[in-house]
Amino acid sequence: MVNIPADIQTRRNVEDAALQLGQERAQLDAKLTGSTTKIKGIIGLALDAGIPLEQLAQMVHVSRQTLHQWRKEQLTPAERFVGRK
Repeated sequence: MVNIPADIQTRRNVEDAALQLGQERAQLDAKLTGSTTKIKGIIGLALDAGIPLEQLAQMVHVSRQTLHQWRKEQLTPAERFVGRK
């Protein structure tokens, strides 16, 4: 067995932990992206079903303002223009 100096072993341990955390973060980011895409996909369905954005926001743990922004991004330019007052 090779005797590794303590400072090098400490560095390796920290690097291993950092790599593990980076992998976990990447996995969470991928899940968040997938979840966001699914939420964006049901905004219109929720509105059509009579569910107000405020209620939907509470259900999906996203701010109402975020849902409004995502909904606005889904609208065509013509729909955005018609919606202006």
